Amino acid sequence: MIDLLERRLPAEPAARHEHACRVHATGGLFQPLRAAIGVAGRMPRLEYALAAACGDPAAIEASIENMLATTPTSGRGWLALARMRWRRGASIAQVVDVVQMSNLTAPREAEIMILRAQFLVAIWELLPDAEQKRALGQLAEVGPALDPSQIAEFKAIFAAKPAETRDVIKGRLEGRVAMDSVWLRAMGL
Repeated sequence: MIDLLERRLPAEPAARHEHACRVHATGGLFQPLRAAIGVAGRMPRLEYALAAACGDPAAIEASIENMLATTPTSGRGWLALARMRWRRGASIAQVVDVVQMSNLTAPREAEIMILRAQFLVAIWELLPDAEQKRALGQLAEVGPALDPSQIAEFKAIFAAKPAETRDVIKGRLEGRVAMDSVWLRAMGL
């Protein structure tokens, strides 16, 4: 049963999971399986997939917290929690605290560094100076390895920023990267 759910949840539209969403909302769908030998470790991921398929932000946040309870060293998990808390209206201090856990648990994983930099640049104006510096440090580090789709995502983020903010970001990057970098120009900086 677990294998079937794991295969079907991400592939099917949420409307197909309506009954499972109602049962999950009451907390009853996975409760009997949380302690079952052989499947208990898979439950947090499955709960997250179902919460995401149901589109319930509170359930998504709770499922991420459950995943982190079993895998507290997941830099990707901490970043997902920061993003979800941001979407749900948490204060910037609360979001930054969770981002710092992502930094602590995955300081040098390129894929997570890219995702973290994208998120932090998107909320740039609200960040404390230390987080702005960290975001640009990570961007400078992974910039040369970005693929065209990642560059396009950063370009869209920068395009949505006021010209003054882009100039500040560009100025702060000057000491970290060669300003004639192809990837930097491609981002519109």
